[in-house]
Amino acid sequence: MIERREYPRVDDLLSINYRLLNSTGPFIDTVCKNISVGGLCFPVMESLKQDSLLDIEINIRGIKKNIKSQGRVAWSKKREDKRYPYVVGFEFTEIEDSERDFILHYVWEKLKT
Repeated sequence: MIERREYPRVDDLLSINYRLLNSTGPFIDTVCKNISVGGLCFPVMESLKQDSLLDIEINIRGIKKNIKSQGRVAWSKKREDKRYPYVVGFEFTEIEDSERDFILHYVWEKLKT
């Protein structure tokens, strides 16, 4: 199989919170399935349309690091799971360079182990 991803990613269950960009509603809790410098994959309870813009917070457990970013839903798929019937691919569009560097280092360290 040919890998088409631009950045390497690691499987890791990180706590994340998201909501539609410019929403005043509460953040929704979930966990990511994997992470890379380019984005995340995570399950959701409701269908999110491709190109929907989100605010997102990632909690790196054990390090007590919270990363805040904005981005877009790159893709969304239905799956057979009653609690989280959809999974989305999220692409970072607005993220501080220092936060991107932190994710790069985090992924690199995880890949080494």
